[in-house]
Amino acid sequence: IEELPAEQRSLIASTAVRFSKNKVAIADSLMDEYVKSTNPDVQHSIAGALCSTRDEEIAKKIISWGLSKNGAVRAQDLTRWYVGLIRNRHVRNLAWQWLVSVWDERYEELGGPKTLPYFIRYSASSITTEDRAADFKKFFDSKSNDTGLARDIKVAYSTIESQIKWRKREEPKLKKYLQKYS
Repeated sequence: IEELPAEQRSLIASTAVRFSKNKVAIADSLMDEYVKSTNPDVQHSIAGALCSTRDEEIAKKIISWGLSKNGAVRAQDLTRWYVGLIRNRHVRNLAWQWLVSVWDERYEELGGPKTLPYFIRYSASSITTEDRAADFKKFFDSKSNDTGLARDIKVAYSTIESQIKWRKREEPKLKKYLQKYS
């Protein structure tokens, strides 16, 4: 991957991860190369490519390999990987399940009150439905008494509420428009 043009590296690798007949082998190869590389630009491209997967089994493998305790991804890079996965509609639920499962155990490793707000904000930014909002609220209600997180949780609730309202208001119009031109 290091031999690919830097400007196109992530795009080429992402396309291979998503559409290749050998996507599992490609993902395995990229994970191996991520560990071996000392070039942060290459690692960043690999992270973007792997997080673009549409395959839940590959996503599970990525989470186990990289985001698990003592995984290949350094603590300071966990946010980047989480954001890549939570923004990917195909594997979003797996990313959310990972965060919920490790939150208490790895509170400090995830960055404590300094970095955890990013996990809160990015989780909220992907929520546009009532059921996902309920899951978010159920998880974070008990955390809202943490003074380091309370403000971010409150802002996240507001963000989610506005995104749900927007979707309810605009989705029918968008569907009508798309049906008209498809």
